[in-house]
Amino acid sequence: MKLGKKDSPLITIELAPEFGLSLNGNKVFEPGSVFQGIVRVAIPEKLKLDKLFVIFFANESVQLHSTMESVIRGRQHQLFGTKHVLWESSHAQPRPSTQYRFTVQMPLLQLPPSIEYRPLRYACRYRLSASLTCKGHTIAMAQIPLLYRPWVIARPLKVPMFRHTRWVLVRIPSTDYVTGDVVSLFVRPMAAMANWTVAVDLVQIVSLPCQRNDERVPPSRKVVAASPAVSLPSGSCKKKKSHSPSVDASAALRTVTSSKGDQPPADGGSSRMVRDQVTVSLDIPLSLPPTCLYGRVTHIQYELALKVSCYSSKWSLWPSQQDVIDIPIAVGTLGPGIHLPEGVEYYSDFGGVFGDTLGTHLDSLQQRRLSSVLPPPASPTAGRRPSLTSMLSSSASVSPVRSSFPSPPLAAPPPAIMPVPKFLKTVEHENVLPLYSPSTLPTYTHCIPAR
Repeated sequence: MKLGKKDSPLITIELAPEFGLSLNGNKVFEPGSVFQGIVRVAIPEKLKLDKLFVIFFANESVQLHSTMESVIRGRQHQLFGTKHVLWESSHAQPRPSTQYRFTVQMPLLQLPPSIEYRPLRYACRYRLSASLTCKGHTIAMAQIPLLYRPWVIARPLKVPMFRHTRWVLVRIPSTDYVTGDVVSLFVRPMAAMANWTVAVDLVQIVSLPCQRNDERVPPSRKVVAASPAVSLPSGSCKKKKSHSPSVDASAALRTVTSSKGDQPPADGGSSRMVRDQVTVSLDIPLSLPPTCLYGRVTHIQYELALKVSCYSSKWSLWPSQQDVIDIPIAVGTLGPGIHLPEGVEYYSDFGGVFGDTLGTHLDSLQQRRLSSVLPPPASPTAGRRPSLTSMLSSSASVSPVRSSFPSPPLAAPPPAIMPVPKFLKTVEHENVLPLYSPSTLPTYTHCIPAR
């Protein structure tokens, strides 16, 4: 149905400013959040409408594309879709009003964060849409995006962590951060080093946990933040003489984790004095999505890539030697000391609202096969979801085993239906006290006898 510019209605949708947090001008919502919106319409008098409704929906998808390794099939998983009718044509109200309010309550459920990752063509979007229909056809529609962030707690590190190579010793005070924090790494040279620089990059790693047998999609890495290069002190370290055999060159590329003392473990019997240190700082962007290891379509992880580079001269553009230390970290949304409320669940523990897709059904089968191979945990907190640090280490050490033999069908009970956002009834009221009515409360003369 085509309408002219004069006959076409105008519809807008916006969110109330007093609800939700703001990030770069956009509203951010979390599990259990309640937000309110307003739909405004301007309709010509001659136009007859049928219905005005609002839809709140979310989906995550990966577009079909090819890489150097393999062809990535398309994946699409609709998280939810909730519809609420604001007005419907009737004899009592043949025409809609100029504005309508609506209130939405998010379930206490951990959903994947809003993100658009171009290297894998992955996107997770949350949108609000308002539509006007005439004779069953949509003649006007307005849509706005929403930013969703799950609850991810950043846990403090009780003992600093150390990484070292033959060239430097790195002290890491924390491995969990919140968006907007400043990451500081303390680097100490272990020898007199001239024309050496150190810098750190924040790398975002997105992987596809559910892959078919003919897919070979490695984790995609993208640098989302970088620090400026800092020069290491050149003449402050004095090297002691070592009577042990020389250290193998391959040992310089290995990193060792230690949490005891301020000195690295003995490496080939050589010892070096450490006197000066430099600090490398990096700001975590506020718009960065948090770590997500429970997604059905993708997993989101982060790590710090500390690069120690040596240049032959001050004017060299390319380093002659370079050492890279990878430090896995977790990016959260809640600071240390905050506890999640009881009853918080994860969307991957439920069945899809619109049925299983490639990113849901195969993932559930793969997780069941892995759980049947791995030994059961012996900790008393086996019923709880593991922390971010343990999930990061387990995801890096466990890889799915591919078999050429067909696996027998697994009989499992059907999963429960996932809770979805709800539209609450909007109570219209004025900023005045309600009138006193003796039908609900007794009269004053009945309670206080007259004297």
